Amino acid sequence: MNISYRFIGLLLLIAMILAISICTTISNVGFNIPHDIKYLSRWVIYSSYLVTTPIFSSMVPEIVNAVIWDYRGIDTFFETSVFYIAIIAAIALFREVKIELVKEYQYLGLSKIVKTVTKTLLVIGLGAAISIALHGHITPGGGFQAGSILASLLLIVIIVFSVHFILMKGLTKNLAIIIRSIGLIGLVSAIFIPILLSLIMNTYGFVFQNQPKVMSPLGLSYVADGHVLSAMVLLLNIFEFLAIFAGFLIIFILLSRPTKELEN
Repeated sequence: MNISYRFIGLLLLIAMILAISICTTISNVGFNIPHDIKYLSRWVIYSSYLVTTPIFSSMVPEIVNAVIWDYRGIDTFFETSVFYIAIIAAIALFREVKIELVKEYQYLGLSKIVKTVTKTLLVIGLGAAISIALHGHITPGGGFQAGSILASLLLIVIIVFSVHFILMKGLTKNLAIIIRSIGLIGLVSAIFIPILLSLIMNTYGFVFQNQPKVMSPLGLSYVADGHVLSAMVLLLNIFEFLAIFAGFLIIFILLSRPTKELEN
């Protein structure tokens, strides 16, 4: 009976994937982009990576990243700050809870087969998370997505190996707090780099300034394969990656405490 249910579930999953694929590939059925898009949307699409006039561009081929870090960077920063404050509140609530490490942690968790598969997935997922963080300004992704992926992988590790495994490997709550603080301090430092440079060079500079503007020649960029790309957005994605990954890891470690310890 269980096998038949699983087979039916697998068929439904395949049918759903095929249906979505057909809807998004056939123009008559899929989601067509309207030709009469609003002026603001048209400006964002054309100006995210405008090689001819870089002073009006973010120099970020990935439009979503251009929006969240350049067009509405302050909103993104405050969203990260709210998440940071929420983590502080969680740490304060669990401040009296201490976990006793089990040295024989290798006997905890699921079977050896599951552990072996998880180790392989962890390596692949770690590479994917780093790639998404470093290429988020070029291809779909970014710091938040990469941090969420890595944190989810570590949650799987906690389930498969137990929380004692990652703690004995050095991924403690205190280390996660340090990494998270480095991420947020890095974000703050990066967004104020143009201001500091403007004071040194005696010119105009703006918070979250990504590329040179009409009134300000300041900007952080780099050249890759002959293409000029934003280095500012790259830095912001890296620091966001650290802050999000470490923040989620803290929550997972705190919530992995045994119920008896929490009750005491």
